[in-house]
Amino acid sequence: MSRDLQRPERGGESPQELEKTLEALGELGPELIVPCHCTGERAVKMLKKKHPGKVMEGFSGLVLEF
Repeated sequence: MSRDLQRPERGGESPQELEKTLEALGELGPELIVPCHCTGERAVKMLKKKHPGKVMEGFSGLVLEF
């Protein structure tokens, strides 16, 4: 079986997959999005741009209370 796969950039999904994820998050309308280091810098920047004021970068030891 042969498939052309776009190789994801280091630290994230392909640009097309990332756009689909950002669209889906927009439809869900979260109050807060907490990406961690494995999300990748590019994705975090895009999240902050698309969801201003709703993105807080996660880190080890972070405690969230709702």
